[in-house]
Amino acid sequence: MRAFCSLFVIIFLVSSCTSYPEAIEEVLQQAGKNRKELEEVLKYYGKNPADSLKLRAAEFLIVNMPGKYSEYYDAPWNDVATVHLRWTSSSDKGMVLDSYQMGEPIIQDDVTNITAKYLINNIEISFMVWQEMPWGKDIPFDVFCEEILPYRVGTEPLENWREKVLASFADLYRSFMKNPTITSVQACSKVNDILPRFRMDKDFPDMSYSQLMASTRGTCDAMADLALFAMRGLGIPVTFDFTHKYIGAVAGHSWNSVRDSSGNHISFMGCETNPGEPHQGTIRNKAKVYRRTYRIQQNVALYMNNIPPLLQDVNNIVDVTSEYGYATDVKAPLLNSHLNETGYVFLATHHRKELNLIGWGTVNGDHIQFLSVNKNILYQPVFYNRGVLYPASHPFLVNEDSICRFFNPDSMQIARPFMGTHILSSAKPYTLAAWKFDIGGPECSYRDVNNDGIIREGHNLRANDPYWLSPYVDIGSGGIIEYATAGDWVLYTVEVEDEGDYLMQLEFSDPGFGSAIIIEVDGKDVLNEPVVLASTGDYTIWRWGNMPQPIRLTKGTHRIKLMIDAAGSNFRNFRFTYYQATKATSRPFNGPHTLTAAAPYVLKAVDFDFGGMYVAYFNKTAGNVAGNGSGTKYRTDRGDKRSPDVNIEADRSTVRYNTPGDWLIYTVEAEEAGDYLVELEYSQTFPSTFRFKVDGKDMGISDPFPTTGGWDSWAWQNLTSEPIRLTAGTHRIKLIFHVGAPNIRNFRFTYQP
Repeated sequence: MRAFCSLFVIIFLVSSCTSYPEAIEEVLQQAGKNRKELEEVLKYYGKNPADSLKLRAAEFLIVNMPGKYSEYYDAPWNDVATVHLRWTSSSDKGMVLDSYQMGEPIIQDDVTNITAKYLINNIEISFMVWQEMPWGKDIPFDVFCEEILPYRVGTEPLENWREKVLASFADLYRSFMKNPTITSVQACSKVNDILPRFRMDKDFPDMSYSQLMASTRGTCDAMADLALFAMRGLGIPVTFDFTHKYIGAVAGHSWNSVRDSSGNHISFMGCETNPGEPHQGTIRNKAKVYRRTYRIQQNVALYMNNIPPLLQDVNNIVDVTSEYGYATDVKAPLLNSHLNETGYVFLATHHRKELNLIGWGTVNGDHIQFLSVNKNILYQPVFYNRGVLYPASHPFLVNEDSICRFFNPDSMQIARPFMGTHILSSAKPYTLAAWKFDIGGPECSYRDVNNDGIIREGHNLRANDPYWLSPYVDIGSGGIIEYATAGDWVLYTVEVEDEGDYLMQLEFSDPGFGSAIIIEVDGKDVLNEPVVLASTGDYTIWRWGNMPQPIRLTKGTHRIKLMIDAAGSNFRNFRFTYYQATKATSRPFNGPHTLTAAAPYVLKAVDFDFGGMYVAYFNKTAGNVAGNGSGTKYRTDRGDKRSPDVNIEADRSTVRYNTPGDWLIYTVEAEEAGDYLVELEYSQTFPSTFRFKVDGKDMGISDPFPTTGGWDSWAWQNLTSEPIRLTAGTHRIKLIFHVGAPNIRNFRFTYQP
């Protein structure tokens, strides 16, 4: 290893004195004017191959320096300490600081302020104590870098604390050097015995070694910090361990651990109890234990506003829960994946009516994985997005036998129907008022993300619901669910008498916000993706929206959840209609439509196939809304009574009011096999795209169709970048509206010789 490092240094020096590995160069650029200080350290240790290990140590400190900083007040320490003493008798920290005119704390980041002299001094003393202590031979270099080398322990003001530690414990240090059999654990106990005992106090800013020795006041953090300074200053490998929250408590705790010769860490409470002795960190029940690191971890790659407050330090910690008890790994089913905007899932524990986010996990396909989960604790997996929590899976608990039990509210049947049983059958359509969601209360039968507790006009409709407490679902006049927010949901329990497929429609109003919903049946997204609702033009205009496909329901009880994926719509009713599935395929309307090599063939867009909904077409908006006379009769005049939802213009030439997800099928006959160019005549005021299928084979998404400048301005554009290959015979062409809402008038098929 030393030979490798020496060779690396030689190559490094020969190539260029200013050429650094990418990770180091990135930090040097961040340093700005302070770059010369950091470069001085690298050059200092790069001159002599014998210093190769010290060069690696310098690189470790520099690469992981971003994010490290000092926070302090521009005042003598005795003044700051006096303020803290006064603060202990006041609940208003700001008032105390203002009274003593302390001003705002100074934040000074290390990258742009640290000096070469400070770093070199820190590295030299660190190596000295590592190599001189008898237990040093049992400490690998990577452990040395994390548990002895760091020049700071928190956000304290920097000082030459290593010299001060050696001066304070000089006699003890010399005794360690003379005892070749002493272990790091034994040395740790001897140092801890003479560290000052602390008086627990409010949360002071992080203090330096000198300040901690002088004040001996603070929280468990201060005690653990002082132990770090003292132990590392003497070459004893010690860590800062902590739990964010105890189970059933509002606070967490911090303590230390020392590494023994076999590589295990033995916990202790700095300034209080020695390694192996019981302390609050080992006695009390905790869900997670973490270890603070100098190295920057890559646990969660998110912006700070998307990291839960308790986990703001997530990329400077490692999970060591397994060192403190019987922890196991857990796989949980992934639910509500559409809410996973950040790509990460977090782990929460319950305390009274709150969730405390104390860990993170990974999403792997259709499941979530959490590592080192403690036993006999109830956990809730959640998605976190800018302060809002969304369930990512069911709550779970791991018992003493390492068996994970999931608590599925649906299977436990906590929610129950409101105002009688809602029976779906083949006899007739069933209409279910949106405000008649289940009895069960928040997080059982509904969620209101806003938590606003506003009593609206329709609130009294739920008067017989014993759980109808704040926060409320917003029920307006006439039982309308309004003011819905992304993440809201309501649950409905229905009884199915006749097994089969049911067409589900939702009555809604939307002035054009582009809202979207998710429909889950018994916890499963049955539509596979959010359904974007079309604009009705105004909140006072109501229309029925079709779901993209029939929903298969077996006989018995089912729970149907309406989830808001994007807000904007109001909701009034559901309608469930038994759907007699047909095995018949679509057939040509106003045809046949014969494609030949002789001349281009123009196929009118309004001549989509016979067959009806889900067979020849799908339209989200139920019922033709064109409302302009003869256009609505074009199909019925030619024998088609099963296409009431497709909107045809009055001149009988145009299909309009289309929305993303709608589709139409056309059956054509190709007389000659070959390549055909397919063009579409359209008009629109915003760009759009289409998806095109031939006999079920996806031809891909079209290039963007540009705006034509107005709904009455028409243009032609290719549907596919290349002509499509058709064999001689019958083919079914499926046009899917992908993005935008264009009007369409004609297709043109041109044989390509």
